[in-house]
Amino acid sequence: MKVKLKSGKQYSLKNIGRDELDDMIDFMDINPDTGMPSKPNKSMTFWIRSAVDVKDEDLMPDKMSMEERVELFNILQSKYVLGEEIASSSK
Repeated sequence: MKVKLKSGKQYSLKNIGRDELDDMIDFMDINPDTGMPSKPNKSMTFWIRSAVDVKDEDLMPDKMSMEERVELFNILQSKYVLGEEIASSSK
């Protein structure tokens, strides 16, 4: 599956298995007082590196604007966590 950001950049998403998805979800350390990730930038980078099939260096997270990173992270969360698609089972 490919996703396109408002900036026009396109990203191919990896086929994420259940174990990889669990690792991605577990990586997000949620602050119980705020309900927000305690390390949001680190979480976004981990999710992007885990879920996006990047072959072009210009599409790597360190080459993305903060707005692009947030937009892509929100797309990934919608896809993998909010049930838009069920993760494939890993073997």
